[in-house]
Amino acid sequence: MMLKTRLAPLGILLCGLGVLLLKHGAGQPGWHFDWQRDLPYLPDLGVLVLCGAAGYILAARRHLDTVPLALAYTLLAVGLIEVARLKPDLFAAQLRWACVGTAAWMLVLLFWARLRRMLAYPYVLGAATTIVLLLPLLFGVSIGGNKNWLAFGAFSVQPSEFGKILLVFFLAAYLADHHAVLTLPARRVAFLHLPPVRFIAPLVALWGLSVLMFVIAHDLGAALFFFGMAVVMTYMGTGRKSYVFLAGVFILAAAALSYMLFGHVRVRFDIWMHP
Repeated sequence: MMLKTRLAPLGILLCGLGVLLLKHGAGQPGWHFDWQRDLPYLPDLGVLVLCGAAGYILAARRHLDTVPLALAYTLLAVGLIEVARLKPDLFAAQLRWACVGTAAWMLVLLFWARLRRMLAYPYVLGAATTIVLLLPLLFGVSIGGNKNWLAFGAFSVQPSEFGKILLVFFLAAYLADHHAVLTLPARRVAFLHLPPVRFIAPLVALWGLSVLMFVIAHDLGAALFFFGMAVVMTYMGTGRKSYVFLAGVFILAAAALSYMLFGHVRVRFDIWMHP
């Protein structure tokens, strides 16, 4: 069983390699692989492979679970393939950013003992998360129909990508500090057992901020990601199903209200219902 677990990441990575080869037509009649033609970005790809291998070895030496890391690498490979197919002119830049991200992952591993000190300040992390998510709502520009970008001349960035990291840190710190209060209900509302309002308010505020991203920034994907991550981590940290039910009612009510008030929301729902 242990051997199968250790070999699982290798199998996942081989699947990612298979997807990469299929992209270049592997298995088709007369297929011939020419790296100068098919892989002109080979130097950048080599750097990414080296960074990925180093990060994998570093995680294994620290006895971390490498299966999620292998899955992340596979998703990275699929994303790169999609960029290469849809926006070939952006692929080289995307590949370099992938190298930067992988190198940043290794730095997190190396300096985690210092970085984890941030968990001692959950409210600072919560405030930072809120500010990062509000920036594009206040000063953002619309690219591809989503107002979730900040532009600085020719350079643009999505603050929500950094907000994901801050949100995980905040939820981990907040749930760890208030685990006892959040799991011991103080009042009963209908059939729900809820803690005092002041302790659940930060979680509800994050749920509301996710819905606000959907309504104002038209960014349904990021809104669902933030909302889902907040709900899942809250449930994992408390084990109480009442939070999941409350979050479900919250998002359904917000979706219904958005559908009635905003035309772009109706268009997206209609596209989903009638593709």
